[in-house]
Amino acid sequence: MTTEEKRKYAREYVKRKRLEQQFYVKIKCQSCGCEFDIKKCNEHRALWKGALCKICSRKKTMDGFFKYIHNLTPEEKSKAGKYARSKVKSENISEGVRKQWKTFRSNIEKYEEVCKARSERMKDVWKNYTEEKRNFIIKSFTNANCCGRSKISEKFKQELIKNNLYDGFVSEEIFHGFIPDEINHKLKIIIEVYGDLYHCNPHKYKNSDVFINAIKRTVGEQWKRDRIRLACFYKHGYTVVVIWESGIYKKLNEQIKKVKDEINKKRSVGTIL
Repeated sequence: MTTEEKRKYAREYVKRKRLEQQFYVKIKCQSCGCEFDIKKCNEHRALWKGALCKICSRKKTMDGFFKYIHNLTPEEKSKAGKYARSKVKSENISEGVRKQWKTFRSNIEKYEEVCKARSERMKDVWKNYTEEKRNFIIKSFTNANCCGRSKISEKFKQELIKNNLYDGFVSEEIFHGFIPDEINHKLKIIIEVYGDLYHCNPHKYKNSDVFINAIKRTVGEQWKRDRIRLACFYKHGYTVVVIWESGIYKKLNEQIKKVKDEINKKRSVGTIL
């Protein structure tokens, strides 16, 4: 007999015995009055403690928990949260989640359906967040995934400072769900410093179907993400100056001139107005 057959036999045996009322008896829930099965050996204890069905028992537990939490001070809540998180075995949880997503991915239609439903739910949740909450989440996410400021962005910023072109600019300020490298609200200019690999420089990557392992997506998918990002900036009336990594290393003066010309252009328009 295989393991699966043994399990099936055990389930049928328990079901049969339950029907014969050899192991279980029926008692009434003292809260809602419904009848439910309970093991004979636990009958006396259940009646003594107050017989509750699963739903009422869970409700009572949760009500007691929320009442307990409500009476705690902010410091005590923080300590309780830290203690609870320390008891969670993240390895086991991540393994369970990994297995679940493996199952979804094996069925392409099911996987797409789950992703779409999840996306719609998160859109509704995101709409209800305040601007402050959204900015906090975005900043936390970028810091946690080590996708913050790049070395090349910092290098170009220092070059702008040397050439006295950094007045009015702010680094990595959250702007409508995105974090541009440099932004100047007065002149309405955004400077984006793109890495050749991470943003798939069109001069180096011609085929949009090539998969880039470093970013875990194809060249075409990355270009689409960048277009969405730039479209948001243009929509709010900002001019975007895109500086490529290879341009900084090979033709730095040209990149500086590109930013300088844009700043002068905006200032001259402002003077005329």
